[in-house]
Amino acid sequence: MVRVLIADNDLDSHELIDDLIEINFRDVTIERALTKESFLVKIGTAASSYNLILFNLDLEKGNEGEGVIAYLEANHPDILGRIVFITLDQQAAVSMKGGYAVVTRPFSIDHFVEVVQKACAF
Repeated sequence: MVRVLIADNDLDSHELIDDLIEINFRDVTIERALTKESFLVKIGTAASSYNLILFNLDLEKGNEGEGVIAYLEANHPDILGRIVFITLDQQAAVSMKGGYAVVTRPFSIDHFVEVVQKACAF
């Protein structure tokens, strides 16, 4: 069973990502967070770890995810390899520190699948 957490405030994005995840993994459970706060609660209270986490950097308006990344580095460094950050801003993707996995919108399906599968294999 693959456990996936999608943190995104765009419900249309949830539908697209759900479809892409379900195509690539046979036995999958998908949980959702619509805010940064609900994401942090789910990460902190998960009974077992997620195999894949997708986090939309738009939930961190203004600081390109630095707040959530710093929090995860300090409190949950074990999951950083399984996180894929989503952004609309190509420049933000290039400038992210730490070499984290990033996909930009609009998604290239091939690239999205490649990045997601690599993160799940971590």
